[in-house]
Amino acid sequence: MAGISFATYDVDMRSVSHALAAILTLGPVLWLVSVYPQLPERVPAHWNIHGQADRWAQKNVFTVFLLAAISIEVQLLLGLLVHDTYTARERTTSPAMRHSLTVMVQMLQPIRFAILFLFGIIIAGFWYGGRAASFWFGPAVLACVAVLVFVSTTGAYRSWKAQQSYEASAGADAPEFQGENYRWGLYYNPADPNFLVHKRIGIGFTINAAHYRALLYLLLVVTLMGTAIGSAVIL
Repeated sequence: MAGISFATYDVDMRSVSHALAAILTLGPVLWLVSVYPQLPERVPAHWNIHGQADRWAQKNVFTVFLLAAISIEVQLLLGLLVHDTYTARERTTSPAMRHSLTVMVQMLQPIRFAILFLFGIIIAGFWYGGRAASFWFGPAVLACVAVLVFVSTTGAYRSWKAQQSYEASAGADAPEFQGENYRWGLYYNPADPNFLVHKRIGIGFTINAAHYRALLYLLLVVTLMGTAIGSAVIL
């Protein structure tokens, strides 16, 4: 990578990951639009591990595009978090913090794409109308779940090690380790310009609820929860 700064490389990788995620997120939506008229009047609402539908729903825009809508909302949330993590890594002057943020990005990216593939596999079940071939459906779902478990487990361990290094370098006087900067269990410090900070208790990062970007995350989380609850009630 001679002649290319780390900042430029981060921007390039961020752009590539966002573009690829957008393609993998919107692709199934466009595919569902194209096959919607050909779908049967009853569509699968739930699949077992063998790819066989065990619950059905009447075909309409909500039942067909529900999973795609949840996938879009999840990717908006994860994409925003990836973007903010890259941005925080570029701005920090602490080598220990930069390492922690690097570990976080390396965990978020595979999780992001494993979830994308998982949604894509399940959405494909609409075309099969409950006849999703067991020879590929089950193994594909299990592979995505295995990736999520492996990346989450190894990422949590690496985050714990990175956080120990950060705590040793930052000291107990760091703002995110002060109890008075927490309200209702959330880090709330208008004087801290950082949006992502290390957790005082636990592993990884938390957001600064006093930062203006926290409202955007709150909106996305509420929207995602509303969609998920609505699907549970209607389906």
